Amino acid sequence: QADAKNSLGFTPLHWLAKAGLQSERESELDSIVAKLLQCRAPLDSKCNEGKIPLQLAAASDSGFPRRLMYKLAPSYCTEGGSFSFLNDLCDLSACNCAAAVLLAKQLEDSNCARLRDRLKSDAQRP
Repeated sequence: QADAKNSLGFTPLHWLAKAGLQSERESELDSIVAKLLQCRAPLDSKCNEGKIPLQLAAASDSGFPRRLMYKLAPSYCTEGGSFSFLNDLCDLSACNCAAAVLLAKQLEDSNCARLRDRLKSDAQRP
C-alpha cells in the first residue's frame, strides 16, 4: 500500500525522501517515485513530526538526490486541488532555503506548461 504508515507516520515516500537509495541504485529512484505516485502515494501526508516527504528530502541529512527533489513537490505532481507552488516553496524555505531555491530552479527549468499555468494561478490567489 502506497499510503501505509509505520509507527513514525512514514509512508514509503517518506522513507525514500529521508534515506534515498544506495548510490548504485540511485538511477532507479525516479522510477520508484513514479510507481508510488501511480499507486496514489500521498505527497501531502505528514509524518508524526508534521513533515511531508518534500520537507524530509530537503533536510541536510537526507539521502534523496537534490536533482530529483521536484518529483516530491505536490504542486508539480498533483493535478488540480489546492496544492500551491508557492506553498511548496514556503514549506521548503522553512527547513532549507538552499533546497527551496533549487526547487524553484528545477520547476522553472521543467518547461511544463501545466506548471507555468499553476504558478500564474497561484500568484493571483488572494
